[in-house]
Amino acid sequence: GCLSFMMFGSMLAISPIPYIGLKTVHASVVNGGSDIKDADVTSPDNSGVAMTYTTYESGTNGKQTASGSGVFVAPNVVVTVAHNYLDKNKETNEGFVRGGDSAQSYVVTNSSTEKVNKNPSTGESQLVNKGDIHYYNEKELGSSYTNDLAVTVLDKPIEAMTDGKDSARHIGTAEQGDNIRLVGYPNDFSSKNISDSNRERLKDGKLYEVRGTLSELNTTTGEGTY
Repeated sequence: GCLSFMMFGSMLAISPIPYIGLKTVHASVVNGGSDIKDADVTSPDNSGVAMTYTTYESGTNGKQTASGSGVFVAPNVVVTVAHNYLDKNKETNEGFVRGGDSAQSYVVTNSSTEKVNKNPSTGESQLVNKGDIHYYNEKELGSSYTNDLAVTVLDKPIEAMTDGKDSARHIGTAEQGDNIRLVGYPNDFSSKNISDSNRERLKDGKLYEVRGTLSELNTTTGEGTY
């Protein structure tokens, strides 16, 4: 989870018809981070956006937490990025599960407050069974953004997690010139380009959005600029 407003690690790209699949994503900070706005977890516009997080043991560093964002594309299926769960071997670019057998992963809906001890303090959590996280291409994780995809299958549908308040999203395509909205759970506000006032305002665990126009789109490679 960088300021991966979808950037798919921490924020999922959604517009009136959400989409997935920009090949190259580069995060930049605009106006010191003032373009990052609070998003209402109860709004139907944000239905289906979720947080992923994993706790794991890291040797002498003890228990650690890694988190990011995902989106329900079916009642019990979340699409996210593989690097929310995997680290990569720097020599081979192959992915491996962060924390190994100690890893416990969750999907959280409607987190609306700052985390406590790096764990969500609000929302509904569901434990992900080991073996129910499926990677697009973990063997070549580090070689391309296009390999950095994962699908998580849950026991319970999102409607059961939220008492029917949320539902999965329809995933469509975006065209050049479309207005898009990126929504999710960024968790790294360490960039020196973020102003002190915005760094104080932005909290890990809350839902945020940014808006823009898809100004360039390569329909062959999927690369886009907004």
